[in-house]
Amino acid sequence: RPRDEIVSLLKARANVYLDNKQFQLAINDENEALKLMYDGEKEDGTAKYPEYVDTFVGRALAKEGLADWDGALSDYNKAITLWGGGRGDNINPYVLTFRGNTLCRLNRYQEAIPDYEAASNIFNAERDIPRYSDARANLALALYQLDNRIESVKIMNDVIRKNPGYTDMHVAIAADSWATGDYITALKEWRFACDKISSGCKAYEDENWLRTIRRWPTKLVDNFEDFLARRIPNSLKGNENDILAPNKI
Repeated sequence: RPRDEIVSLLKARANVYLDNKQFQLAINDENEALKLMYDGEKEDGTAKYPEYVDTFVGRALAKEGLADWDGALSDYNKAITLWGGGRGDNINPYVLTFRGNTLCRLNRYQEAIPDYEAASNIFNAERDIPRYSDARANLALALYQLDNRIESVKIMNDVIRKNPGYTDMHVAIAADSWATGDYITALKEWRFACDKISSGCKAYEDENWLRTIRRWPTKLVDNFEDFLARRIPNSLKGNENDILAPNKI
């Protein structure tokens, strides 16, 4: 069969493996496809054809599935270089978001910030509110982990203003509000997420899901666990009898 047809078949099968969480098999097919596309790169380091770049992205996603964060980051970096580098309109904003997520998994939150900002700007320009919300939400989470709480919460509120049904940020605001002693807002946001949004809030009661799948930063998960247990945050305890200290917002 012609090379192009074989590459297409390998990439299609890799996608099926990826969907079925057979990550190593997906990587094997992507590797074989890359071997066949030996001429996929120009002298200036950019790609000759889109399939070549897509294969690095597909392999990066499979590496994420295996928690090979360094390997995934390397492939995302390669894909972005093949598109010409930078974070402009020439770069797929999904991949900027994916790279930002991978950097966060490597605890390189500060480096993830420009990727999330660029991705959200591109999605906003395209009027893609759902994907804009995803990128902005991830930006808010990264900033929260970096102790930039004020900017983080500002972005959380921006997301739900533009996309009122975005559950994640309602729950995040609930967690933050509880940690700062604003218990009324915490309960209001939680009830809204549980009762007013079709997706509901059940998944957020699973701490493992929150940490490993949704990938909230540790600080916010800890705040949310306090909220679920209706436990007074340590920073607000007045004394050993758990009498509330004055609101410290």
